[in-house]
Order: sequence, then structure tokens, then C-alpha cells
Amino acid sequence: MSESSGCVPLAAEIDKDGGFGYFGVIIVKKDSPYQTIDDLKGKRFGFADPNSTSGYQAPNFFLTEQGFKPEDFFGSTTFSGSHENSVKMLYEGNFDAVATWWTNDKKSNMSRMEAKGMIEPGQYRIIWKSPRLPSDPFTVPAWLPKTMQDEIKLALLSMPEKDPAAFKALMGGSQKFREVTLEDYQPVIRFVKANMEKRKE
Repeated sequence: MSESSGCVPLAAEIDKDGGFGYFGVIIVKKDSPYQTIDDLKGKRFGFADPNSTSGYQAPNFFLTEQGFKPEDFFGSTTFSGSHENSVKMLYEGNFDAVATWWTNDKKSNMSRMEAKGMIEPGQYRIIWKSPRLPSDPFTVPAWLPKTMQDEIKLALLSMPEKDPAAFKALMGGSQKFREVTLEDYQPVIRFVKANMEKRKE
């Protein structure tokens, strides 16, 4: 997504809990001694699935960008098969740290697992967050006149108040829209481009 490729982002969802997108996070057990990524050198690390953005692609890219290339930094890296498996294996002592997703304290992989009774509440700590992985945007073609782009953006942003029925039909339980720009999506653009380059190798 870029304006040069003919796409201009206008607005994106704020979910019912007030979250804008989500983060890839690395968690450890609450009582573990690990406080930072540096503490995990040589330790056992769990990714969720190769196709998961927050459970593999984002943390793998951003950790590498920060100088912690997972396959060299950790003692071992393993795919658990899912976000839930990763957290369960962390709690059972099979991993020292795992990658998963988190939006806020009310909405995350862990809070969902806690609500289902799958894990004990509050027994984890977040020690790393990726840049925000924002909600998918509503976009328009870049060739549209700027005045028309602004009118469409205003219509989206005002929809929850001016036409709540239409907003509910379009977005379900979402709270509202927020204005976005290309800058909001730069972290995602970076790692998507990196993944595309890898596929060419």
C-alpha cells in the first residue's frame, strides 16, 4: 500500500475495546528472571505459525532489524502450531519466551485464553512489543481529486454519529473510525517488502 502505487489510506477501525490494530509481543512467565530481549540469548523460543503476522512474521522481522536475528540469537526456535499452543507451552515450561498478539489488557491472546479457563490469569509479562500493526484501512485511488478524497474521509469518520445503522452494517461491533495516513503503515510496509524480497531469492 503506497500512494505511489495508486492507493491513499483514509480511515481505519477503532474496535469495540478502543484498540487500533494490534502488536506482536514477546511474553515470558510472570515469575521468570527475564526482563528484556537481551536476557533471552541462548534460550528456548516459540513462534506460533510461519503464516502468522504477530506470531512470526512481525517479530522475526523487527527483532532482526533490532540486531536480534532469532535463528542466531535464541538457543532454539520452534513453531508451536498456534498462538494458544505457544502460551500453553510457555506455561508448561517448554519455552522460555513466545511470540503472540496483544491489543490491550482487555484484548489479547492471553485474555481470551484466561476467559476460556485455559490458563491462570495474569501469569505472564510482556517484555517486547513490535511497532503497531494497524487495522486495515479504507483507501481511495490516488488519482481522485484531493477535495473528493477529503469528502470521502469525512463521510467515513462521521458515519458512526450521522448514520449509526449504516456504520453497524458495515463494521459490526466496531467503535468508530480514525483518520490514518501512509505513515501509520510504514512498519508493515517494511516487513512486507522484506518478505517479498526473500521470496525472490
